[in-house]
Formats: sequence, C-alpha cells, structure tokens
Amino acid sequence: MNGPVHTPAGALADSDIARLRLIRTYRALRIATVVAAVMLLAAIVRQIRGPVGWLSSISGYYYSNAQTVFVASLAAIGVSLLSIFGVSDVEDTLLNIAGSAAPVVAFVPTNPLDNDRYEPYIGLVRTSMWAYLAGAVVSVVVMTLAARDEIRAGWHPAPTRRWFLGGLAASAIPAVVFLVLGFTAGAAGLPHLHLAAAITLFGAVGVVVAGQALRNLRTLGRTLRLLVAVLATLAGLLLVFAASPGAWTIIGVALGAVGLLVGWRARRDFAAVGLSTGWVGCYALIALTMAVSPVGILILDHHHPIRHEVFIIEVIELACFGLFWALQTVEHWNEAGRKPESTGLNVP
Repeated sequence: MNGPVHTPAGALADSDIARLRLIRTYRALRIATVVAAVMLLAAIVRQIRGPVGWLSSISGYYYSNAQTVFVASLAAIGVSLLSIFGVSDVEDTLLNIAGSAAPVVAFVPTNPLDNDRYEPYIGLVRTSMWAYLAGAVVSVVVMTLAARDEIRAGWHPAPTRRWFLGGLAASAIPAVVFLVLGFTAGAAGLPHLHLAAAITLFGAVGVVVAGQALRNLRTLGRTLRLLVAVLATLAGLLLVFAASPGAWTIIGVALGAVGLLVGWRARRDFAAVGLSTGWVGCYALIALTMAVSPVGILILDHHHPIRHEVFIIEVIELACFGLFWALQTVEHWNEAGRKPESTGLNVP
C-alpha cells in the first residue's frame, strides 16, 4: 500500500478507511506480541537486579514477583499467535500450535524453587486449564464457522482445501493433549507438561522462522555465508567470555574476527540484490541461532561449566522470537494478513 487514495475533496474514500482500520488492527496485534515479550524480559531483569537474583531458568521466575507478568505475557503471546494468519496454511498451523502451547507454559509452572512441594499449585493449574478449555471450545466453534464460510465463498479451492482443513485439525491436537495431561497429571507429571509445552512453543516458532528463511532458495548461497559468519562470531564470543584465559581466548578472538569479516561481505551481497533478500537472511540467522545455540551452550557447558546454562538458552530463544516477530511486523507493515494468493482467493 503506497498511501491512502484521496477523493477530490481531500477525504479518504470509504474503502480506504476500511482498509486502513484493518491494517492498523493487524499492526497493533503484531506489536502487542513484541510488547508482551519485552514486558516479560523486563520483569525478569527487575528480579535479577533485586533480591531474587539469577535463577536456573526463566520459568523459575513464576515463583517471584514477576509471576503476574510471566503469566499475562505468555497468555497474550498465545492469543496473538492464534489470531495472526500465516502466509500459508502450513505456517498458519504452526502458529496455531505455538499459540496453543504458550498459555500452557504460563498456566502450568515448572518445579518449585528450593525443592518446595508442588501439591499446593495443583488446584491453580486445574482452574487455569478449565479456563483454557473454555477458550479452546470458543476458538474451535468460531474457527469452524469461519472455515465453513470461507469454503462457501470459494476462498479454498479443492486442491488446497485438504491442506486447510488438515491444518485446522492438526492445530487442535496439541491443545487436546495439553488439556488431558493438565487435568490428569499429578505433582510429578505437571512440570514435564510445562517442559513439553515450552519445547512445542519454541519448536513450532523455530520451524516458522526456518520456513521464512527458505522461502527464496535463490539466496541460499548468500544465506549460508551469512550463517557461517554468525556461527563463527557466536562461537568466538562464547570462547572469549566463557572459556578460561589462554589459547581458547585467542581462538575465540580469531573466530569472531573471521565471522565479522564474512558477515560484512555477506551484508554487501544482500544489499546488492534488494531488501527482500535481506529479510530472508535475517530469518536464516534467527533460525540458526535458535537451533544451534542450545546445542552449542550445552556442549560448552560439558567441557567448561557455565552457570545458569538453561536460563541463557531460554533468554536466547525468547529474544530470537521477539526479534523475528518484530522483523515480521516491519516487513508486513502495510499488509493485513496473508496474501490473497496464499488462500486461493482470486482478488484483482
């Protein structure tokens, strides 16, 4: 959208006003997701600088004064992920799966601090899952009615209808599993449900990020060079700051320098072929970071113990999610949902 179309009198046409409202709503929904992630990180930083200090994981701050923000932020992120339509039926399904997992991460806490008993929290979990069930029922009913209207309107031709309907069914499966386990698991099993929901959330988002990175295979060579640059730079930083001074520090500095040099050359390549290719490179970097950083940190921790390694991994994953969503918001700033061609709707 290059700008509003004005009538001779200088006022916006009704169609432009309606589209502007739609775009503003879409922007606000995307921005709200980033804001929720920033609020969560801000609350955790506040607790780190206060009497709570560093904990073993982000989930541990559920048992601190950050609990309200922790639950509210993850619930808001879940609703936003469910509300945003992806650029394809597959991406939309993954966003729905991630959206169904985010509230479970918030509602079902991890193991209490200092080996406290989990039993006092079971009633809280059951009540939260009842609310989750109510929201899931309403969502399924509304999505079913909307899908029926879309099919009747011809938005989903026969070749793509199976993907669309299969995606809706696949989106409901994790929610059903979460509900069953949330109502039946005891004190020993609920922390595992929290972990499974967290892995589902970041796993689904990671696949979405990777899909965005691979949507234009013509940029694969440039993207691989950029990935090598980021990997070398991250490895160098980890060696410099986490390893003992000595030869590993020198190797870390060398790796970091190589990574920066290759990254600078890759950046120029992206600039030469246009901004859209740059988006692909950015998403590839985020996808690589989300996939490699947990493995790299755990391997490094095995050889050179790192304090709070799980917390570091979770912060990296959350920061990558926030950055990805912020970049998506900028890239699609003047759009209002998925493109017509991705739905099969014929729009001039």
